Amino acid sequence: MKITNHLPTPLNGWTLQYEFANGQTFTDRWNGNYTQSGPFGRDVRVTNTPSNGTIPANGGSMDGIGFNAQYDNFTSAKPPNFRVNNRRCATG
Repeated sequence: MKITNHLPTPLNGWTLQYEFANGQTFTDRWNGNYTQSGPFGRDVRVTNTPSNGTIPANGGSMDGIGFNAQYDNFTSAKPPNFRVNNRRCATG
């Protein structure tokens, strides 16, 4: 995943939040501190590590956070409702 900062000021510390739609659970994750909570582990929260906590202003980005997950359902939908520092963001 990639987080791009379109604000005129740097992000000094970030939290990415999203939801798993089909009961997925992490098998591996990297470049962030991950927690999973809520019913069926639906709510995911990722915070920065010391090495990637600042995202420059005006289009600066941080790339390379990611995960592998498993699920017990027949389909695995793309997670909805992405937010960075409590602001809804676009996904691509």
